[in-house]
Amino acid sequence: MVMKKKNPKICILMATYNGEKYLEEQLNSLDRQKNVEIKILVRDDGSTDLTKSILEKWSEKTFFKWYTGKHMNAAEGFIDLVENAADADYYAFCDQDDVWDDDKLEIAVRSLCKEAAHIPQLYCSGSRLVDSNKNFISNHVLDVKRTQMARLFFSGIAGNTMVFNRALKQKICEYHPQNMKLHDTWVYKLCLCLGGKIIIDPKPHLDYRQHGSNVWGMETSFAKKIKKFTDIIKEKGTYQELMELYDNYYESITPEYKELLDTVKKCRGSVRSRLRLVCNPKIYFHNLGFDLAFRLKVLSNNL
Repeated sequence: MVMKKKNPKICILMATYNGEKYLEEQLNSLDRQKNVEIKILVRDDGSTDLTKSILEKWSEKTFFKWYTGKHMNAAEGFIDLVENAADADYYAFCDQDDVWDDDKLEIAVRSLCKEAAHIPQLYCSGSRLVDSNKNFISNHVLDVKRTQMARLFFSGIAGNTMVFNRALKQKICEYHPQNMKLHDTWVYKLCLCLGGKIIIDPKPHLDYRQHGSNVWGMETSFAKKIKKFTDIIKEKGTYQELMELYDNYYESITPEYKELLDTVKKCRGSVRSRLRLVCNPKIYFHNLGFDLAFRLKVLSNNL
């Protein structure tokens, strides 16, 4: 008798805060995921609307658990979820107000399972940007020509598309970051520096809702893209984040990224190191704005 192959176990990690308006629709889309066995773990950040009532109702389902804790920013909340997640084959970050395609997780796992399980692996995809009523705005399609080394500085990846394996989850839990800018950039950069496998799927597999209540969103207009460019120039924290990775995961980082991060470390006091960084041909964004912003930040010693 041929044994039926078991569906992979995926723990969906969702952070909620006053999300009553769209939460039920998102939870239903998670429940419809095909050919995977899901667990849902939710951390509520002190909602004052009906969010907790919705979560309590869903907790009657065996695959659903939620908890609440002290107020945190979104990044800290998601890392707390990773640290509290039960054992699974894969893990997926999830926003409270999106709507997932029924095969979102199936597509991700199909890509991830091609690699050995002990290797840290991370899958990311594009998104369909929609308004509050789910009317289509545009596709956010990931640029596959942007190099991985460039993504160490500006990843361009939305956390709500990320799915990662147990090996990467275990590495995340080895150290609690103090200087991460966002949970998704931290996880992406960690996987990259460890020599993990990163899969970039340019296609969208979820509706990413854009509305006034978003904690984070995508820039869709020319004016917003200009603002994003200037914000990147002014933004601080990349150096501190990379140095925290360098210091706390040093023994696990690949030689190539040790060398790169060593150059970053020396940039603060060395013009030669800054020039070496901006002339590195492996740091290529395939986007004039990002390429210019990166070089301006490095040369002005503002990483």
